Formats: sequence, structure tokens, C-alpha cells
Amino acid sequence: MEQKTNLASGFGHVDDTGGADLFQDCLRLANSRSYIQWYKNRSFELLQLRPGLSVLDVGCGLGTDCIAISKLVLPG
Repeated sequence: MEQKTNLASGFGHVDDTGGADLFQDCLRLANSRSYIQWYKNRSFELLQLRPGLSVLDVGCGLGTDCIAISKLVLPG
């Protein structure tokens, strides 16, 4: 019998689901929402990111946050 994966809990085991595209689509949809963009930008402000700081992003989504953060901490 095939085991169904709950989308919310499936993020913890994406590689085991065989359906990574579904999770990527979900993240793209979430990132397209203005309230998610506001939340992320606000979290970056609260982190007080500035040029010269080092930031580690470990397996957090599709890499779009890493690109946005790099623009805040570069050069340096």
C-alpha cells in the first residue's frame, strides 16, 4: 500500500517522497505572497544584516532567501 505524504510534515523528508516538485511549487507559491515577502524582509531587518556580516543558510528552501541576504551583507 502506498503511503500518502502530508504536505506540511513532508517537508521534513522531501527526498523520501519522490515528489520534490510538489514541495518546490509550494515554496514558490508561498514566496509569491506579499505577506510572506513582508515577513521575510522584516526578519532580515530584525537580524540587522549589513555589509561584512557572515550568515549561514542551511537547507532553507529554494535558495531565494540566501540571494536576498547576500545582497544585504555584501561587500565584505
